[in-house]
Amino acid sequence: MAPYVLASQLEANGFSTVVVDFFTKKENFFEYLSHFIDQSTLLVGISTTFLSPFCRFFDVKASRQVAFNNYQSGFLWANSEEEWLNWIQSLRSLLSQKAPRAKIVVGGTKATKFLAKSELSKGIDYLALGAGDASIVSTTRAIFNGTEPVTKLLYGVPTLAEAVLKNQMSHCPTTIYQSKWAIQERESLPIEISRGCIFNCKFCYYERKNSVRKNVSVLMEEFQRNYDLFGTTSYSFTDDCFNDSREKVETICGAILKLPFKIDFTSYARVDVAVKFPHTADLMVEAGASSLFWGLESFHPEAARKAGKGTPPDRVKEFLVTFKKSMGTSVLAAGPS
Repeated sequence: MAPYVLASQLEANGFSTVVVDFFTKKENFFEYLSHFIDQSTLLVGISTTFLSPFCRFFDVKASRQVAFNNYQSGFLWANSEEEWLNWIQSLRSLLSQKAPRAKIVVGGTKATKFLAKSELSKGIDYLALGAGDASIVSTTRAIFNGTEPVTKLLYGVPTLAEAVLKNQMSHCPTTIYQSKWAIQERESLPIEISRGCIFNCKFCYYERKNSVRKNVSVLMEEFQRNYDLFGTTSYSFTDDCFNDSREKVETICGAILKLPFKIDFTSYARVDVAVKFPHTADLMVEAGASSLFWGLESFHPEAARKAGKGTPPDRVKEFLVTFKKSMGTSVLAAGPS
């Protein structure tokens, strides 16, 4: 989601962008990339979020090694430190030839790993932590003007100073998908519903107890625009917890049901909210939920309580059984094993 959001912010501020999704699976990637860069290119941003298993660069528990070893070398960058350094050196070499002004910015959820092992930052210019909606624009503008963006040095790595946490944001920005980003006809797209989470689960390390919801009218405009341009009716809701409140489900699903076309979507959902307000689960399905990933931490009462999930496990089980019986195969319902 983030590359499309940030590209939308850049486009809104007068910069032309290209989004290359699934780039690690592109054969002859650097040859492919060369068609999109030239002397006017200012910045190349790299999202680390799905570059698994990036954490193999660090002290990973032995029990996880087997899973990491299943990745083929070259499938993603992350199989070794050497592979990453060679990759970034190749990118730097290409930019020096075709786009000498361009800077390399690395962001995404695994960006903090560069602080834990700063030698991995060789070859990049800046690290971006947190939400980069504002910092990506100010950084690109600084490069355009021939000045240095505002940074701070963290563990020896230049880090953009204007990136913020979700709980410091006042709104969830719009995303305007562009045809030039190679969006395919009827392609299933990610869409932001809100940022952050209103809950305070004891085990969670994300920003907690705060959520910034996208304006409903803006959200409906995005659905309509994507349908008009691409015929898109299938979505992945990038929301930490779509059903975090009854009011949210009723408001957004109610608006979706008024669209002149039907959508289907997948999202994360909190099971104890559905237990308390079972009609919200029915409403999500009516609005198009085809896949719901329920948060299930434990059926052990004491363990669940300590995790901040106090709903009695028997009620959770009863809800899931009833939901499965009533929905049959129309909704894929899953939870962590």
